[in-house]
Amino acid sequence: MSTPLKPLHEQYPQAKVFTEPDRSISLDDYDGCRYTIWASTPAILWTADRPQEKGIHVHIHDGTKRVVDDTYSEVYHAGQPLSRVDLIEKMIARTII
Repeated sequence: MSTPLKPLHEQYPQAKVFTEPDRSISLDDYDGCRYTIWASTPAILWTADRPQEKGIHVHIHDGTKRVVDDTYSEVYHAGQPLSRVDLIEKMIARTII
């Protein structure tokens, strides 16, 4: 990594440790709710005392209240599993002009 943040990044060795959460969710179970999903990506600076989670992050809102805010290893929509790799590709495609 070539960035002025590198010395700070090196102070937090847990930033390089990732776990896959043992959780799954089906968006189909939240009929009528709004949801936002994205592939979790490594933080530039991770200072928490726990490893970063690698997976798909999900927010589900029931009206104005957020009822889900977590990272999952498996996310299903319309009965089909979503692909973290596909989500990353879509995220990149939306940011590169």
